[in-house]
Amino acid sequence: WDHVMKNPVLCFVGDSLTLGVGDFEYRGWPSRVLVASRRQSPGIRGYNLGVGGDTSITVGHRWRNEVSTRIADPAAGAVVFSFGTNDSADENGEGLRVPLVDSLANGERILSDCKSWIETLLIGPIPVCEDMMPFSPRPNMSFTFANERLADYNQTYARLAANVGVPYLDI
Repeated sequence: WDHVMKNPVLCFVGDSLTLGVGDFEYRGWPSRVLVASRRQSPGIRGYNLGVGGDTSITVGHRWRNEVSTRIADPAAGAVVFSFGTNDSADENGEGLRVPLVDSLANGERILSDCKSWIETLLIGPIPVCEDMMPFSPRPNMSFTFANERLADYNQTYARLAANVGVPYLDI
């Protein structure tokens, strides 16, 4: 990562937590990372490519096109993924949006493909405030997140990242 940090372009690809939904300053955590990184790397640039409700399935469909339009030289860039929280949600009491085995397979495809092209980092699923469950983003839709289930996804993603050879940040 040292060579990337000289004049980097970072793409943060993830869900609403990446985007910053609920952040009353409308910045999200990627903006805070970029501001803090500017001290060490004044030329840093970044793109927040978070999309509300995204799962490993939807991230898998869109990440390459969105990143390749923003990073011309892969040697001067990196992709920071953060997905899995939405995968683990029980949707309308009918089951998980993306069961762990499928989430793992999606994650392996995403990380392997990305790593073969550009520096890659994975940030684990972000814990939730269970007192706010179920979460209803729109009428007739509810998601129930559970930190115990998120811990399972997190441990599985940590092993995946190690197997694929990408850095992993356990939140």
